[in-house]
Amino acid sequence: MWTLFPIRDISWIVAFSFTIGSATFVINGFFLLLPLIDPATDFATETPYATPASSVLGTLIFLIGGYAGLLEGLNLTGKEMTLTDVQTLRVSSSTTQSNDDANEVHATSLAPLLGSSTFIYLPTMHQLLTTYACSLPFHAGWVQFVGTIIFSMATITSLPGILASSPSLAPLLNLLPATLGGLLFITASVLQILNVQEKWWVPQPLKGDWQVGFWNATGSLGFTLAGALPALGTETATYFGTLADFWGSWAFLFGSLVQFYIVMGYYA
Repeated sequence: MWTLFPIRDISWIVAFSFTIGSATFVINGFFLLLPLIDPATDFATETPYATPASSVLGTLIFLIGGYAGLLEGLNLTGKEMTLTDVQTLRVSSSTTQSNDDANEVHATSLAPLLGSSTFIYLPTMHQLLTTYACSLPFHAGWVQFVGTIIFSMATITSLPGILASSPSLAPLLNLLPATLGGLLFITASVLQILNVQEKWWVPQPLKGDWQVGFWNATGSLGFTLAGALPALGTETATYFGTLADFWGSWAFLFGSLVQFYIVMGYYA
């Protein structure tokens, strides 16, 4: 899984980005939670440097993953092809590629390769109103991308010194974006789950993609609570909000690892 890097496979970029981003947020969760549980674990550079740096890095990687997820939704929906159709398309669109690229064409099985003539970066208005209007992968992709943008606003305003002179604005400029971003993550995850289920009311937990959506939804719930609970203004609420951020990061990491495993399965 960690010795092959098919950087032209948009599904791989999505899975890899969210895996690394989630792992970064897990580290950030340790920085936030451990001082509350055991103040002796705090170190001089933790609050001013380690915590904000890990938060910013995780957010930047999530932004990359969110945009890649939007592109994945566009290209998975673009033709609704079977596995054989996708492989045929990729072979026909890569006759000038090297042998390594040709092997990648045969191995991958999701969306058209990034940079190929069939890859969709920006749909037409007609495509939006027809092909994508009822596409759950597309809607999950753009909802998640918007969520990452809003979530990044909370990261920026949480940096040391940003709201130091106006702490009364924290609920509006920090906690609200964090909560809204988490809610959009939940929405995107639910759309992913519904896309997997043959009947929307029948869960299919034995499917890998269903597990991805479920754990992402669980992690997104943690991110939402991390923004919403501190708004209550009590130490207990802040503690449980920090705890929700911690277990939410772990849940999102697990879902991302499952997604990464599924993608790399096409290269086995």
